[in-house]
Amino acid sequence: MTSLAAERLLLALLALGSAALLPEAMSYKGGSQYFPTVLLSLLGVLSLVALWRARRPRNAADAAPFFVHAGRFALATALVVAYAAALPHVGYFTSSALLIAAMAFTLGYRDWRRILATIAGYTAFVWVVFQGIFQRDMAREFFMPWLLGY
Repeated sequence: MTSLAAERLLLALLALGSAALLPEAMSYKGGSQYFPTVLLSLLGVLSLVALWRARRPRNAADAAPFFVHAGRFALATALVVAYAAALPHVGYFTSSALLIAAMAFTLGYRDWRRILATIAGYTAFVWVVFQGIFQRDMAREFFMPWLLGY
């Protein structure tokens, strides 16, 4: 499979997946339907735009094989599966921090100061969005009592 074929396949799956999930998001009651509906709509439309732009090769890299590093791809896929399995047991923030660190290492990044800054920035952003803007409590995790006071 070439890189362009893999890109087309992923974009088509994203467009179809967002279209399939949109009715569910729109069935939510009250204001809770707006955020997922907007996100899924954007995902679907932008996937279709990108799919349209990927209809023909742009450069020589598009003809390159997709699985240049099949081992890394398999490891990254296993990390995402482990992340999804760990979410209900470990918690969102901890699972996300571990996934970011593991993915960075898997993809070859070794600057731990930047990785830790990325983890801190991402988790702070998510916390501010959900706690501050949406005023929705995130699920408690082991570090919240001593770090956040609750």
